[in-house]
Formats: sequence, structure tokens, C-alpha cells
Amino acid sequence: MTTFLLNPYEADLTLSDPSDRKLFTLGCEGLATDSKFNGERSKISDFLKLIGNGLSDICASDVFRISVEFKNSSDPKIPTKITDIFEIGPLDDNTLLKDHVDLVWAESTFDHSPKFFDTFSTPPIDTTTLTKLRNQRKLRHVMAGKKIWNSFTDAFQLEITGDLKTFSRNGHIDGALLFSFFCSYTNPTTVIENSNLKDEIEGAVMKTFDQDVKKFHTWFKDKRKAIIKSEKGDDSYKEYIRCLFKTYKTSSIKAFRETIDQERTKWITGSQSKTYDYTDLMTFASKLYVNLEADVVESEVLPPENENKFIALFTKLERKVDELSGTPKPGPVPSNVRNQPEIWRTNNINNDSKMIRNSAKGKPIEYNWCSKNCHVAPMWCARKNCQSREEYAAFQKEKRENRVSGGTHKSPSGAATGAKPKMTDDFKIALMAMVGEEATG
Repeated sequence: MTTFLLNPYEADLTLSDPSDRKLFTLGCEGLATDSKFNGERSKISDFLKLIGNGLSDICASDVFRISVEFKNSSDPKIPTKITDIFEIGPLDDNTLLKDHVDLVWAESTFDHSPKFFDTFSTPPIDTTTLTKLRNQRKLRHVMAGKKIWNSFTDAFQLEITGDLKTFSRNGHIDGALLFSFFCSYTNPTTVIENSNLKDEIEGAVMKTFDQDVKKFHTWFKDKRKAIIKSEKGDDSYKEYIRCLFKTYKTSSIKAFRETIDQERTKWITGSQSKTYDYTDLMTFASKLYVNLEADVVESEVLPPENENKFIALFTKLERKVDELSGTPKPGPVPSNVRNQPEIWRTNNINNDSKMIRNSAKGKPIEYNWCSKNCHVAPMWCARKNCQSREEYAAFQKEKRENRVSGGTHKSPSGAATGAKPKMTDDFKIALMAMVGEEATG
């Protein structure tokens, strides 16, 4: 039965055939000029994605499947472990790669071949079939080598020409050897680099990705792949779920954060299935984000930084207006006094009602003993008229009502004051200058 082929490169190529020779020539063509690799470490990730697609198009992926272990007691020639160096990067032991390539380029007969370079769906049974399999794999190695080499810029080709023998066999550039060489040459893996990748994942925040969960997931997958690649295929890092929850918590969408909190509680308490992993969490977060994306209202989003600055400026301006209009606005006790009062402030052994104490600059200040609930405990206070929380709330309510009606109300000092005078634009500008802030558009 004839096999239906969707890609002409799936069939064996015979260079003596004009059509096959044309396919081989096309398969050796490099990437477009603007996509060529110039040897810069920062561009290697994008280059690998592009060249990976190109190598798949010419069915050259098998070139990077390296036989690294032979423990088959029934047939010691068949490899029992094969590693894809395109996925995990160069091997720590470069001897394994060289031994594998030597098996591909070997000329030994079937009887004198102690090992095969692949498992094969149908293992060779004689020298003829073994030679045919070797020739086809050599062709792929050469085609992949030429494609990668032709995807380098002229300057980078010139830079590594002195190492040509390192990645060549029988006068031809070998794709597996060249790939391993240029990856190690431009992107050496170190423990520090791998640690930095993990730090990036652990420190990610949604603001970096415009609050878009889909953008974050794309970035996350690339970083995880880089970690596995740097650790030679070892996927032992198990902090992905914790890092994902940590990043999701920085979302500005309130409903998203609340639902993620519920999911995190289930995870912490062990309510999830035993097979629950980071992929399940990412799927959950993606669906949640899509459902909420169209329903997010402005009130659910955290105020931007410029809005917070405006609120602070407005509050400061309002206090200045109160001072100028004769209506001092009682403010909260400073946090250093409210939370951690100095020892002398709460010391009143003689039950005095007043005391004089010099300030840090030597200025005498009169203090009144205040036992109202405006403080965390009874203490000495320098305010002229200290208000309890209930008195302050009533004062504010009356103040707001009189502002609306235009009537008068009494300040804490007892002075009657009218509604605030209407401010002109010039007056507002002058006040903002007094506050010390710059007006922004």
C-alpha cells in the first residue's frame, strides 16, 4: 500500500534525481536576511524558534535526536535512551554527541557495527539496509547543517570559520554538531543564569503584562522552557504554582483576585486532586480572565498612580483652604504617637489637667490631659480643643450640611463661620503654589 505524503521531504531523497536534488538545494537555503543570526546572545531565543520551524519543514528534526544509552540485553545495538538536543540544548558530555555522529557517518558493515544511531521502526538486517539508513541520515545532517550555516550573517560565519573542523564530518557541515557548537559558543549555561530565570518568574507582576493573563502565560511558558533547557531537561523545579498565584494576586481586577484567592485556598488545604499542577491553574486563570474581561467595570480596577497623586494633592489643598477660611480641620494623630506613644505622654501620677513641656527646639508648649477616645489611651495632648470620635463625626456632619445650605456652623474653637467663599481660578492656582505642588494637565 502506497503511503500518502503531505511533505515531499518525508520521502527518501536521491541526489542523482534532478527533482530530489532541487528539493535538497531548497532545503539548504537559510532564513531571510533580516532573520539571520549575528551571534548576539540576546537574539538566540528568537533565532531558535525561526530555525526550528525551518528544520521541521524539511523533516530534519531527527538530526538532533542523539543516542546516549545502550542497555538493551536482547539487542545491544539498539539505543535505549535518546535525547533531543534541540529541546534541551547541548549535552554536558560532548563525547556522547560525537559518538552518535560517528555512528551516522560510519562505513562499517552490518556485522562489524556494534551500535545503531537510532531505534528504527524496522531495524536493519544486513549491510545494504544499514548503509541506506545511514546515507539518508547523513543527507539530513548535511541539509540541516547547511540550512543553519546559511542562516548566519556573513560576519558571524567569518567569526566561527576557524572552528569549522569542530562541527564538520568528511568535509561537510554536520547539523547536530553545528547546532551544539553555536549554542555553547553564544549562550553558555551557568547556574547564575538559571537562578536569574527563576527569580524572574517569582518576581513577575501583572502590571508588566498590561494586566493581560494571556500575555503573562505566553511569557511564563517561554521562561519555563528556558529553565528546563538550562537544566538539561530536568523539570525538578516545583515552585511554578506558588509563583503563578503570587503573580495573579497583583492583578488590578478585583473579581479576578478574589476568585484566585478561593482557588489558592483549595490548593493550600489539599482540596484539589492529587494530579493538580501549574497547567490546571493556568487553564483556570485563562478561563476566568476571559469571562471577566468583558465585564470589568471601572470601580473594580485599582486607581492608577496619577489618580492617587491627585487625591493627595486635593486633600492637602482642602486643608489649606480650611486654614485660610478660619475652619481648622482636625486631623488624625500622627502614627508615631497613635501607635507608639512616648512614655511621658501617658504619665500623669498627680492627675494634673495641664502641664508645660519644652519642645525639641526649647519652645515651651502647653499640654492638656485628654481622656477622650481620640487617642489609644489617656495622654497629654497639645491640641486646644480635643474632640472624641463621636464629637468629630458630628462636627463633620454639621460642617457638610452647612456647606450645602450656605449657613453657619461653629468650629472646634467655638467661632461661627460661614460657608467657604467661592474660589476663583487665580486663587486656586495661588493655593496650589502654596501647597508646593505643580499643576499638571
